[in-house]
Amino acid sequence: MKPTILFIHGFGEDAQIWDDFLPNFSWDWDIEKIDYSAWTDCSSIAEYADKIVKELNQGPYYLVGHSMGGYIALELASKYSDKILKVAMVNSTAKADTDEKKVQRAKTAELLRKHGTSVFIRTFLPNMFAESKRDELKGLIDILINKYQELSNEALARATESMSVRADFQSFLQETSIPFLFIAGEEDSFFTIDSILEYLQFPGSKHSLVSLPIVGHHATYEAPTAVHYLLEEFFNQ
Repeated sequence: MKPTILFIHGFGEDAQIWDDFLPNFSWDWDIEKIDYSAWTDCSSIAEYADKIVKELNQGPYYLVGHSMGGYIALELASKYSDKILKVAMVNSTAKADTDEKKVQRAKTAELLRKHGTSVFIRTFLPNMFAESKRDELKGLIDILINKYQELSNEALARATESMSVRADFQSFLQETSIPFLFIAGEEDSFFTIDSILEYLQFPGSKHSLVSLPIVGHHATYEAPTAVHYLLEEFFNQ
C-alpha cells in the first residue's frame, strides 16, 4: 500500500499552515493533516500522539512534523513503528527541554492563562522567522498574528506544559530503523544546527540533516520550494 503523508503542525499555529504550503506543489502521495490546536485534554506529548493515532487509518505513513509537531512525530514513530516508514522533522529536535527551558515554559503557560493568546502571539510569532528577513516578511507575519491570536489560550498553555515534560529521543534515533530527515534553519532562534548534529553523528546513522540559509523557525514559509524538494527526495529514496 502506498504511504500517506501526515502533516503535523507546531505550537502557536494550526493546520492552516499547511494550506499555505501544500497547494503550491504537486505531491505523489495522499495527504492528511491533523489539527490539535484546540485540544485541552492532553498533558504530555505522548498523549497527543495517542489521541492522533486513533484518527489514523492502518497506514503506512510518512510523517512531517513542524516544531512541536516533530515532538509528536517522534512519539508516534517510537510507539507505533508499524505505521511509520519515514519522518521529516521541520525546525524540530529530538532533545528534551533543559531545566532552564522548563522554567521558561512555565512562565509562558502562566502568561497565556493570565493575559490570553493575543499578548503572547504578538511577541512569539515574529521570533519564528529569520531576524534578517523580518522586515521583508512583516506583511506575512502580521497576517499570521491576526490569524493565530484567536487560538485557545488554555490549549496553548497545555501544549506548553506538555513540551516541558516531553521525553528525550536521542537514544531512540540511534536504535530505530526508521530514517529521519531534519530540516533546519541557520537563523533558527530556538535550535542551533550544532545541537542537532550532536545526536545524528554516530556510526551507521540513517538520518540526515539539511541546513537552510536565511531561514529561521518557519522553513515552509521562508523556503517553501527547498522544503518541498527535500521532502520529495527523502520520501522517494
